[in-house]
Amino acid sequence: MTRLPGRTARSVFETVSDDARRGIVRAVGAVIARLHDLPSDGLDALVVDWPRFVQDQIATCIERHARGGAAPAWTAAIGERLLGVASELASPVHLVPMHADVHVDHVLLDEDLSLTGLLDFGDALIGDAAYDFVTPAAFFVRGRADLLAAFFEGYGCALTPELRRRCAAYQLLHRFSQLQRDVDMLLPAQAPTSLDEALDALWPFRAP
Repeated sequence: MTRLPGRTARSVFETVSDDARRGIVRAVGAVIARLHDLPSDGLDALVVDWPRFVQDQIATCIERHARGGAAPAWTAAIGERLLGVASELASPVHLVPMHADVHVDHVLLDEDLSLTGLLDFGDALIGDAAYDFVTPAAFFVRGRADLLAAFFEGYGCALTPELRRRCAAYQLLHRFSQLQRDVDMLLPAQAPTSLDEALDALWPFRAP
């Protein structure tokens, strides 16, 4: 093992300028893109049965969000929200190596706010790239359209309506997602009254 230089993004992200935040989030998108471009040869330990994984997450997500404090009206609407997209999520066109838990405690920055490291691959797996967007959106973007645009700029793709729909679905299915916690972190603070409003706030779409 070697020690990576830098300090966690959590220690500085709240106090830096908006331009600096966009730069950090852009760098996070770029490093995730590099990770997703890696070959999966020899990574057998990270392979999961993706259709089964999606089905398992569907089976447990309502209980998880309820346990995390989500309103009963929100959890009651999850099944219908996933109905039209579940089969699509279970059979993505391309599976990639991913970190699966990129957040402010797992990204290291130097004094110039350049990204110096990405920590903790204990939850890494091979799956649908859009699944890997959930935790950076929750912990870095926090509902800001400019930061979400910067993230996808760094990643190298546009947030299309179709991709946004997939991301919102994975917001429900991600094993570490908690709707109420993630809504509570939104900037500026918001109080959505429905599941659709909550997902729209977490994944703000700004047309190009």
